[in-house]
Amino acid sequence: MYARPAPTITAPPPFPTHPQSIVIYHPAYNNVRLFSCFMLDSDGAGRYGCLHRLVLDACQIIANNVPGFLSPNPNGIPRVPAAELVLTDTRYYFIVESMPQYPIVVDFEAWQFPSVLPEHWVDPADRPLVGDEVALYQRSPSRMSDGVKELDGSCIITDTITRDVCHNAHLSPHSLSAWFSANRMYDYNIYKGNSTPDDVANGVSLRADLHLCLDGQSMVFYPIGSDTVVARPYPPRVARVYLYTRFAFNVISRIYKHRNIATVPVSAQVVAEKARLKPAQGSSFSSVSGFSSNPTDDDNSRLEDMKAAWFREHPQIRQTSLHDGSQPHDQVLHGPIPRCGLSLPEA
Repeated sequence: MYARPAPTITAPPPFPTHPQSIVIYHPAYNNVRLFSCFMLDSDGAGRYGCLHRLVLDACQIIANNVPGFLSPNPNGIPRVPAAELVLTDTRYYFIVESMPQYPIVVDFEAWQFPSVLPEHWVDPADRPLVGDEVALYQRSPSRMSDGVKELDGSCIITDTITRDVCHNAHLSPHSLSAWFSANRMYDYNIYKGNSTPDDVANGVSLRADLHLCLDGQSMVFYPIGSDTVVARPYPPRVARVYLYTRFAFNVISRIYKHRNIATVPVSAQVVAEKARLKPAQGSSFSSVSGFSSNPTDDDNSRLEDMKAAWFREHPQIRQTSLHDGSQPHDQVLHGPIPRCGLSLPEA
């Protein structure tokens, strides 16, 4: 038995009781909303808004890495200056001057991972693992889950120690193995020869309810400097490309869905990888989940029973519907994007 020192946590400013949301629009279509963000960041003058940099990152991901800028008007005038760190209006347009009718990414598998991360996602102190460090962190794909929990020791957000309530959370989702392979994401794995997302560089230990929030696109990790709600700096074995991938995945999953808007297609490489990785015809169960790749009524019943049991054990979590009846049926409405700070240095 040993005493664990309490983590040093900088308390964020108090959140507003009923936060408003910023809504981002496409300028080339009549009132087409792209996504929304909660206004939870203080501008230092008593107003709340959303980090300009976070919103711009999300917009550029949705535009498949095409750079642009924000404006309160669809004609792009005036531009929101880079020096405006917190956005406090409730309506903005993402403008791409060279491509006014830019297509958007509505299917994550259509997103191309960028060749270079945004500067503020990179820590100059980062370096490749060498020698004994590789041996320390290296785990085979089959040992990823136990390895992540063993290496982290506790939830990286709450510092919860109990292993029974902590999960290994994939950053780049396991369900997107074809995208992972087509974009050569395995180059960032620690265990060389492992071409799957099951690597300790792609996982963090989270308390079960926070794992559910991450996988339900109810939060994202984002670099916000030293003021953070994470219990400690992110694990050094975790590749930043996977943190950025999860940010992109959760953002794209919360895009408002519309008809009659240009979208980015899934690449031929991803389609080919999906065909290659598809389970052999006639195989009824997935090697990952144990559920049928073509679910039967029994499978669906098992899933519903598991979900009902989980919500009984966690009554504080409210189930919500993707479509609440308040929007036309050509739109799938998602809630605004919350996020969790990540302890990275300011760029």
